[in-house]
Amino acid sequence: MRALPLVVATGCSSLFDIGNPKLAADAQPLSCPIGDYDLCAHQQPAGPITFSSAATIDTGLDCNVVLFDPQGGGICVIYASDIDVILSVTAIGARPLVLAATGSIHVEGTIDVGSYAGVNGNVHVGAGADYGACAEHQAGGSDSGGGAGGSFGGVGGTGGRGTVGAGAGGIAGDPVGPPSYPRGGCPGNGGGSAAGTSQRGTGDGGGVAWLVAAGEITISQTGKVLAGGAGGSASGFQGLGLDGAGGGGGSGGCIRIAAPTVTIAGTLAANGGGGGVGNGGATCTGTGTGGDGQPSAQPAAGGTGCPNGGTGGAGAAGTTLDGATGGAGSGSAGDGGGGGGGAGIITMASSAADTTGATISPPAL
Repeated sequence: MRALPLVVATGCSSLFDIGNPKLAADAQPLSCPIGDYDLCAHQQPAGPITFSSAATIDTGLDCNVVLFDPQGGGICVIYASDIDVILSVTAIGARPLVLAATGSIHVEGTIDVGSYAGVNGNVHVGAGADYGACAEHQAGGSDSGGGAGGSFGGVGGTGGRGTVGAGAGGIAGDPVGPPSYPRGGCPGNGGGSAAGTSQRGTGDGGGVAWLVAAGEITISQTGKVLAGGAGGSASGFQGLGLDGAGGGGGSGGCIRIAAPTVTIAGTLAANGGGGGVGNGGATCTGTGTGGDGQPSAQPAAGGTGCPNGGTGGAGAAGTTLDGATGGAGSGSAGDGGGGGGGAGIITMASSAADTTGATISPPAL
């Protein structure tokens, strides 16, 4: 079993106005393991943290503890005696986000590590998204085959075939099981182009939100933890008289809820993003971006709006494992649509869990 060396970050706590944690002298044994390292058993937090207003956490800067795993990389931990999320916490940055408490974590607002396709290139990538060792796709054919959706907990949808040059649609990589350390979801694959280049056009995978407490975790009816994948975009050739297939949607990310007592009445969602629409030449003037992973059990829609382009596949979503696979992009008389992103992974570890009335998409493992 690997050990996670502990690195205490310095100069990274200005967002919370707390000092660096100190080693516990005679602390009562507590447990909140993160990977193979039990933070609560070795380290004493500085005090409670309450997010009473909207906050954005940059996981490259705003950690009060940083853990490092030789294979998984750095992990940003917000560590406190108790954590309350009253309004919203949005997390960005390369490191996964972990909220850890020696006491309790209560969520009445929203914790959002999802990725979003954005508008006019304003892409938002969730904390720890686009894991570096994602399974490889079979790319969409250069002759306008749609890109495949990203795979993580569920497999991404196949890209649609483009009839310009009979370009084959992309095929997604294999899904994986629950990770032993925090890691994010996987991006979709870029669609091919009759112009001879592969356009990126992909949706980013969802990010990471691990909540671990030695006492209890409560997510109220209004509380949400979101790790959706971004919608895949069209090729970017709209209105230019060129062909280009839609990109695949990103997979959902990773959510973990771990505490002796867990009560969830709200929403956990790590859904895939929809695939982008195929272009179809000069007749298409819309953006055709697939929908982002939804904060519910509803699938994200695939991109539409190009008369000669294939539509994008829907993103994976649902409260049963039947909804874990992204929808396939459609073929067309022009360019294939991108496949929808596969479902992310939600895990729960508790000796006493009550999920009555909760929406959990995909279902927790």
